[in-house]
Amino acid sequence: MATFKSIWAGFKASPEYQPLKTQYDQMDGVFDIIGLSWDNLSETVGNQLDAALSDYISKSHADWTAASIGAYLTQVKHDDDIDGTQFLVEGPVVIGEPYCTYLARTKQINAKPADISKVMAEIKKENPEAGSLPKFLLALFSTPVETEGFMDDDDDFDDDFDDVDFWDNPDLDSDDDFVPSVDLGQDGSSMTEDDFDDDPSTRVNRDPKLPMWQPSRLLRVNLQYSRLMKIYQERPEWQNRPEVVTADFMQNVVETLLVIGYNRYRKLPRSWTKHMLVEIMTGDFVADRLYSQEEYAAIGPMLTDLISIVGSEQMMKPNKVAQLQRYIHEAAEKMVEAAKDPNNYSVDKKMILKIQAAGVDLNDDDSINNYVTDHKNDISSEYENGFPITAAVFDDPEQLAKLIDFYSPDQERDYLNPDAHVETFEGRSWHRKDAIKTHRFAVELGFRAYLDQQQKHPENTARVSDYVK
Repeated sequence: MATFKSIWAGFKASPEYQPLKTQYDQMDGVFDIIGLSWDNLSETVGNQLDAALSDYISKSHADWTAASIGAYLTQVKHDDDIDGTQFLVEGPVVIGEPYCTYLARTKQINAKPADISKVMAEIKKENPEAGSLPKFLLALFSTPVETEGFMDDDDDFDDDFDDVDFWDNPDLDSDDDFVPSVDLGQDGSSMTEDDFDDDPSTRVNRDPKLPMWQPSRLLRVNLQYSRLMKIYQERPEWQNRPEVVTADFMQNVVETLLVIGYNRYRKLPRSWTKHMLVEIMTGDFVADRLYSQEEYAAIGPMLTDLISIVGSEQMMKPNKVAQLQRYIHEAAEKMVEAAKDPNNYSVDKKMILKIQAAGVDLNDDDSINNYVTDHKNDISSEYENGFPITAAVFDDPEQLAKLIDFYSPDQERDYLNPDAHVETFEGRSWHRKDAIKTHRFAVELGFRAYLDQQQKHPENTARVSDYVK
C-alpha cells in the first residue's frame, strides 16, 4: 500500500500541483510573513487532509469515490459553520481539489477527474471563497494566537489538575481512550508524513468528555511552532546546543508533544500540565523512541530554550513560560532516569534494538524482514519468556492489563474499525467500550486456557500467543 509520503511525491511532480505553487511564489511578501515554502505548507495541510479523508471514509485510497469525498467536505462545511472559521473548508478545497484530481487522473482512487471537479464546483457554489488561495492563507494565519494555544490565561485550570492522577480514575478506561504503544521510526527521527495514519500514539482520543477535535487548531499550532523552531535556530542559543540536537531531532520531539498532547489530551502548549508532559516523556519517549542517552539528556534543555523563544516573541505570558519550563524540567529528569531501565522499553523497541545489535541495517527493510523471518520463533519465545503467564497475574490487575496489551493479537485494534463490525445486532447497538472489554476478556481467556493445558499436559509446547489467537 502506497504511503502518503510516496503519493505526495508523485503529486508534487504533477501538473495539478504546479499552478498553486506558482501562485503562492508570486504573492509578494507572503513567504516573509508565513516563513514557510509552498512545498512545506501544502504538504502539512495535505497530510492532515489525507488522514482526515482516510478516517472519514474508513477505506483505502482505492475505494475513495467522488461521492465520499464530497460527503466529507459537506461535513467539514457543517463543522465550519459551528466553529466560525473559514479555514476548515478552505484548506480541504484549496489543497484537496488538485490533490484528489491528481489521484483520480492516476487511477489511485475510484473516481474520474470530472467527478472531482463536479464535487468541488458544488462546494464552491455554496462557499465561493473556499477555492481561493489568498482567502485560505488569510484564514489560516490571521486567527489571533490567543485562540491557538499561546496567550490564554488558564493557569488556574493547570493548577487544579496538575497533581491529580487523572488516569487512575476508575470511571475512565484508559485503554478505551488511546493506544499507548507506538510504531517506531527506524532511527527515532522525525515522524514521517504518513505517521498520522499509522502511529497509534497519534490517534485521536474520541472521549466525549474532551472538547471537539479540530484538525485546523493542531495544524495552526504546528505551523506556528515550525516558525518558532526556525527562529530558535537563528539565535545564539542554538550555537551552544549539544551536538546531538539537530533540526530534525528537535522537530521530532516538538511534533510528538504537539500531536500527542492535542490528539490524546486535547491540550495545546498554553495548557500543557506537568502530568501530561510526564506521561508523554516518560511513556512514549522512553518506551518507543530510539533516542540515545545523550539525546534524552538534551531534550529538557532544548525544550526550555524553545519555550524561552516563545516568550521572547510575545506568544506566551512570562508566568506561563516560567511555569512550563518548570514542568518540562521536572518531566525531563524523570524521563532521563526512566530511559536508563530497559524494562521501560516497549516490545517493539526491544526487538529493534536486538535487530540493531545483530548488525542489521535499520534503513534496509528487506534485511529487517529477512532477519525477523529467520528468527521468528526465537523472537516469539524470547519475548514470551519475558512476559510469563502464571496464576498470580489474575490477582494483579495492573500486571494483567500489561500482559493483555502485550499478547493482544490485534495491536493496531483494527477490530474497532467500522468495517470490522455491524452497528446493530438483535436490537443491540455496537459500543466501543463493550468491544474493547470483550476483546481484552478474550485475551484473558486465552491465558486461562494456556494455564489449564500446562497443568494437564506440561509436555505441551504451544505458546501463550497460540491460545490467545
